[in-house]
Amino acid sequence: MDNDLVETIVNEVLKKIAAREESKTPVPQGKRALVLFSGGTIGLKEVLEQLQALAASNYRLQVVLTPAAEAIIGSELLKSKLGDIEIITEANRKSPGELSKNADKVIIPLLTMNTAAKIAHGIADNLVNTLVLYALMRGKPVFAVCDACDPYDSARDKINMNLGNTAFKQMLKSNLDKLVEFGITLVKSGDLSAAVMGVGFEQCDKPTEDTAPPVPDVDVFTKRVLSAGDVSVCKRKAIKIGPNTVITAMAKDMARERGIEIIR
Repeated sequence: MDNDLVETIVNEVLKKIAAREESKTPVPQGKRALVLFSGGTIGLKEVLEQLQALAASNYRLQVVLTPAAEAIIGSELLKSKLGDIEIITEANRKSPGELSKNADKVIIPLLTMNTAAKIAHGIADNLVNTLVLYALMRGKPVFAVCDACDPYDSARDKINMNLGNTAFKQMLKSNLDKLVEFGITLVKSGDLSAAVMGVGFEQCDKPTEDTAPPVPDVDVFTKRVLSAGDVSVCKRKAIKIGPNTVITAMAKDMARERGIEIIR
């Protein structure tokens, strides 16, 4: 075959290959999201669905578990829901510096009260807390789902975990306020993927002294019989008793004299 003809054919084939490659839609490299679990289960089902949405949107998820999260949630559940993701634990831990450096965004899908308090006070006593502090120091975007640690979250009503007094709730709230001041975006579980992707979402409500829901000034009484002695040491305006608690006549008189309401 004539060499010129061969060269012409080869050039035409190369041109067609090049044109075909140029016509292909480029596949974008997925953004890396470092997902930090420290334990807790409030909102777990919802956040797993949100993480699935992120994975479907080309986010590459790299999960880190504290020992508590490993015991409570477990690697198997996460892999069954999120696919073949990399899971890092204390046993196979990597350098916090490298992990935070390579991450585009950091996600805390189940922010617990314990973790919120530690981050608020700069305590880095495990891999998750250390990674959050590294991310903040590097200026990385950090997103945290606040359902489990918001003292005013409605989920607490269902499990009777909303009976703390005002001072205690304000202490928990002040930890969340500090996280917001640090630049952490607090969201509800159902808004996580929208927040990470920068779509419209609402940040967690941050009640202030003026807007926080009123907390009854109540003592919770759990014994079988409410006596006058119990009422005499009550320093609040009401006593909440159980449905089967017996109230003595003297206890009723003492409550009436002191202006204390007995709530069943």
